[in-house]
Amino acid sequence: METAVSYLHDLVLMPTFWQWLGMIVIVIFVVGSVRNLFRIKKCWWSYGLLAVMGFLAGGTVVYIGDLANLPPTFLALLLIIWVCCCGSGWKKICMGLLLGSTVFAWNAIVDNFIRNHSDGFMLPRVIFAFLFYIITWLAAPEKDDDLTPEMWRLILLLTIVPVGSVLGVVLLSRERWEPGNVDLRLHFAVLCLSILAFVGLLWAIRVLMRQRKLEQEAMFAQMNQKYYETMEQQHFEIRRLRHDMANHLQALAALPEGERDKYIRELLDNSALSRTLNYCGDSTVNAVLSVKEGMLQQQNISCEMKLDIPEELPFEKADICAIYANALDNAAEACEGLPEKMRQISLESRAGKGMLAIKISNPCGKSSRMEYSVFPSTTKADRKNHGYGLRSIEKSVQRYGGNMEIGQKEGVFELFCCIPFP
Repeated sequence: METAVSYLHDLVLMPTFWQWLGMIVIVIFVVGSVRNLFRIKKCWWSYGLLAVMGFLAGGTVVYIGDLANLPPTFLALLLIIWVCCCGSGWKKICMGLLLGSTVFAWNAIVDNFIRNHSDGFMLPRVIFAFLFYIITWLAAPEKDDDLTPEMWRLILLLTIVPVGSVLGVVLLSRERWEPGNVDLRLHFAVLCLSILAFVGLLWAIRVLMRQRKLEQEAMFAQMNQKYYETMEQQHFEIRRLRHDMANHLQALAALPEGERDKYIRELLDNSALSRTLNYCGDSTVNAVLSVKEGMLQQQNISCEMKLDIPEELPFEKADICAIYANALDNAAEACEGLPEKMRQISLESRAGKGMLAIKISNPCGKSSRMEYSVFPSTTKADRKNHGYGLRSIEKSVQRYGGNMEIGQKEGVFELFCCIPFP
């Protein structure tokens, strides 16, 4: 009796233990693969749902001709990716379809071919989950990069091929495979091609994103150069007008009293006559802050500046202009809808020991749910031509190997940049 009980214990519990262990490993690798493809939302339930998705993806039995398992599991996988991952909707749909079709194609191969010729079915799933993680780690594009909706629609059309192949093989076959009765070598080949299609499409997405990133960097560089030239021109107007002040005073002395008051008002309305301070030892920073201080005063925004930059910074002038100007523009935009007493911006910057540190903080009127997105969206009506400020800052900072961090705490938005000297 004890021998029979011991035999049943080994027969039932031991395989169950190894199956659960294998399933845990599969869940870890599947969740890791999703992290390689997406930025996960910072919510306590996100990883719980992703673990459920990993369990469904690794444990779903996919028999050819079985209509019950694949459709609801595929939909659940797409829904969990949509809820738990950051990024555009097009990216979630395309990458979710690619991920699901690849995982379920391998499950179909294991359950209909490998499992019928071997007693073990968990080990092939574990090996595939590991290889899938390695492929996504090596070939996946950067998580913060994205494509245009037009490009994603093109990727979606290409994704229909592997997804349709897997669904067609599994759902449109009327008979399930019984060893020796049906020759399903064509089905096997189609499922293998679906897996290879994932690798090809993932690499194509990586190449397209890299190309778009290069185009954006070129656009940001051009924008920064134009921005710097505009700042330089405005600063030149300030210097020119101050230089001509003696001529203006002579003209005032010669004008009749009635015209004199009008001439004085015109001069006072000129933004170039606003006070210009020597904020630091870098001329580009001085030019930007001189112009932006006048802009902030016109918008009734107070700005506290603390700078410790003793000499000229060793960066491209266009990049310095882009960082300071865009940061102050974004802070001013955030203050536009706030009461006047809350419109306060703080700018701190220090250069020393081979590093430039910049910190800008401003109040924000409403929660931007920044844990769901990399950058808060612009509040301007023309979203197509605006919303590039933080991205432009990040590109300029990364050009020198620096880091940019953004955060929101207790109604205050903070931007911090740390840039090493070249």
